[in-house]
Amino acid sequence: MYCFADTDEIKRHQDNLRLLSQRIPLWPPVDEMMGSSRKLNIIKVLDQIAADVTHTIRPKTEAITLPLKTKPSEVVLKREVSDAAERVILPYEICNMSLKALNKKLKDLGEGYQWLQQTYVPTLLQFGEWRVYFVGGEIIHIIGTTPIKYQLEVGMIDAIWTLEELT
Repeated sequence: MYCFADTDEIKRHQDNLRLLSQRIPLWPPVDEMMGSSRKLNIIKVLDQIAADVTHTIRPKTEAITLPLKTKPSEVVLKREVSDAAERVILPYEICNMSLKALNKKLKDLGEGYQWLQQTYVPTLLQFGEWRVYFVGGEIIHIIGTTPIKYQLEVGMIDAIWTLEELT
């Protein structure tokens, strides 16, 4: 999970986050961050913030029921605890699979977690996705999900683009 060497390293990381959360507020909470809760809960909070505070739109995300009866289009399928984008299926992959093959892949990668479908935003394959970590209002860490040849790779972001560069 998330490029950790083994389950001991994962547990050590979780324990360290729990200790940190006793000193400073962390959001999402450690259990939700590490996947023992439901990603959809975090998404609902972010959707509410977007609607009520920033008045911005977000991709629509909803849980799906397996097996799928029809092949979805123009969506990204992602599993809770996607393991650094290892369990994300992009629209072009969905398009190139039969319904039977897609259901098999979802089942094989499922491992007891909920699958979600999210409206596909084309800029995902142009710019990727960033998760920005703040402490005391300062950016301390940025993890990027970067598109490379129609695949997503996860890693540290060294250079930050300005909003002007992104538009």
